[in-house]
Amino acid sequence: MSGSIEKTGMSPKARTQTMDYPIAVTFAFRRDRLRIHKATLEALHRPRYIQLLIHTQANVFVIRGCSALERDCFEVAKNLFDKPSVAYELTSRLFMRAILNQTGWDENYSYRLNGHYSEQLGVVSFDMNHPERITVK
Repeated sequence: MSGSIEKTGMSPKARTQTMDYPIAVTFAFRRDRLRIHKATLEALHRPRYIQLLIHTQANVFVIRGCSALERDCFEVAKNLFDKPSVAYELTSRLFMRAILNQTGWDENYSYRLNGHYSEQLGVVSFDMNHPERITVK
């Protein structure tokens, strides 16, 4: 890894790619599963809770760290970064149907979105207009 993690946060390069894994999410519709790559959570400074937001007019998916008191948040497992897996997974049929309705994607495929971290806003955003379609075997 060319960037370094400091007490104040991560280097700019590390915010876009951590440990050779991109800031990314994968929508797997057959399993109603959202996979949030660990690099995405690293860019957000390993939050204990996250919120998933959709900006419908701009067609942008956003993840932000939040407190446990905020509405519609998800707890990130304390030991997530101790495990060899490369993603945090959430399963929600309702959420995945909302994504399908927003995007018009084909539910027979999975889709990966690469994102970027905004230091100013403290969020990771993903443009849903430019997905990478993954053929499910």
